[in-house]
Amino acid sequence: MRNDTHYAASQAMRYVPDPRVENFWDLWKWGSRTYSKEFGIAEIQAWDLFVFYKPYILWKDSPPEPTFWMQARGLEVGQAYSKAALEKALQPWLEQ
Repeated sequence: MRNDTHYAASQAMRYVPDPRVENFWDLWKWGSRTYSKEFGIAEIQAWDLFVFYKPYILWKDSPPEPTFWMQARGLEVGQAYSKAALEKALQPWLEQ
């Protein structure tokens, strides 16, 4: 995709200015390959995913099971993204 650049990904972090949040640009499409298998979706659909892990979860050879995830693709799986649903899911972590 033409707009899928490192610069665009870094600019997206302006919307989530919290130092606890990590955003990665996936040049080699590792996320698409990994999460398409994890969530049972086609690789071409594995973008605009929001995948969350509790702090301090140990990653080994592959990602652990997500604490929760959302999608903004209109898929039949996963919770559909909305600002309200995201805030509700993150609220317990924000209170810590």
